[in-house]
Amino acid sequence: MTRRPESYAVVWRKDAGPVVPGQLLLVKVGIRLRGGSRARPEEHELPFRELADVRIAQGPEERIQGLPSLLLELRSLDRFFVAGVGGLGVVNELADLIAVARSLA
Repeated sequence: MTRRPESYAVVWRKDAGPVVPGQLLLVKVGIRLRGGSRARPEEHELPFRELADVRIAQGPEERIQGLPSLLLELRSLDRFFVAGVGGLGVVNELADLIAVARSLA
């Protein structure tokens, strides 16, 4: 039996780009961000081995629509800011899950 990836409703932005609604999936080798609109779908694969930093974003400019966000910085220096939808503890939960998943990958 194959385990389904864990999925979370989120909004994200890449660097200073536009906010994208969608989902974050934790897959065996990394993080998949999927969303956008039917006319403009977006998907990003963030392998754990490429993550240089994962932390709770601190500054007001790092928040998304006023929500706390998780910063995922890649070795390429691309930065993704991710905020949970529908729950205050989603960002902390994601940070913990990603830390565990990285250690097991």
